[in-house]
Amino acid sequence: MSSRIDADAGEVKNFIFYALGIIGLIYCLGRWIESRPFPCYPSGSVRIRSDIKWLEVSLALFQAELARLPRSLDELAAVEPPFLEFVPLDPWGAEYVLEFFADCDLYRVGTYGEDGLPGGRGDAQDDFGEWRKHIRSTANDSFPSGFSKE
Repeated sequence: MSSRIDADAGEVKNFIFYALGIIGLIYCLGRWIESRPFPCYPSGSVRIRSDIKWLEVSLALFQAELARLPRSLDELAAVEPPFLEFVPLDPWGAEYVLEFFADCDLYRVGTYGEDGLPGGRGDAQDDFGEWRKHIRSTANDSFPSGFSKE
């Protein structure tokens, strides 16, 4: 009987070592995968598109509610009640850009890419949403300071 117990204890030890080995391999594989760039999201493009859409919807809601555009994207989170909990950063840690084209009452949201400068190629390429029309509620309604039509 004691030989049967010893055999069972040996099997339990083997099972524990086997299970710990499998867990260790899974952990190492997870760490390796985590350190690799994910091929389905080149340059964070899916995240950028999602963030831009999220910001565009927030800008449309802000404009509909307050009949004007914010002076910056930070204002979306600063007003009461806020239109965003927080303003997201692009994949490179920079703030998204709110551009105005005052002559045509247009605006757009985007990022200047990895280098943070207009233009560029690859990861440094700019990525902006479509130009959107600023709908004025009154004749006195204007773009934020520095972006007037005159």
